Amino acid sequence: MSLGKKTISLFLVLGISLWAGSYAVLRTAVLPAFEQFEVDSTEQALVRVTRMLDEDLRALEIMNKEYAWWNETYSFVRGEADGARFKHDNLDPEYLHSVGINLLAIFDAKGEELYSWFGDLSDGSELPLREQLPFTLEPGHALIHHADPADSIGGILNVQSGLMQVVSYPILTTNGRGPIAGSLIVGQTLGASRLHNLQQRATV
Repeated sequence: MSLGKKTISLFLVLGISLWAGSYAVLRTAVLPAFEQFEVDSTEQALVRVTRMLDEDLRALEIMNKEYAWWNETYSFVRGEADGARFKHDNLDPEYLHSVGINLLAIFDAKGEELYSWFGDLSDGSELPLREQLPFTLEPGHALIHHADPADSIGGILNVQSGLMQVVSYPILTTNGRGPIAGSLIVGQTLGASRLHNLQQRATV
């Protein structure tokens, strides 16, 4: 064998050996590190998204209590105020849509519906509430029944329009006292823009 061929053969053997050694190092040391990095990154992103959803839910709770813990609402539900005027002055669908609210419903202490509005995410046009919900809202349901003034419920529902964050509070006086007059539900749809925003915030 000529010197040139021997040299080429030597380089091929060395190259294969180096490739095999590099692959072994990548497989045993580097790749697991990257895999763990992906797992850690995903877990961190999930933690961030969960925290952000919790923050949004807290904001929704504040919005709910502005209506639920209010003498005006309390009087309306107990039949002590002009219902038509209360709805006209305080339950404007255009305003609700402008602040990102897609659902607002009011029930009395017996679980009877006094008012409900479910707005389309895009333009705020009204959608049938009963068709949107995956269950029937009836007396005794957790969303419209509160055992005591400190009771509340919140979370995510899978409604016809998509995922929605929902919060329900008992209707009390402005100073947070009972007896409980009814329940007030507020909801906010997790539309494409909000989900995209969550994704952007989670990857920062």
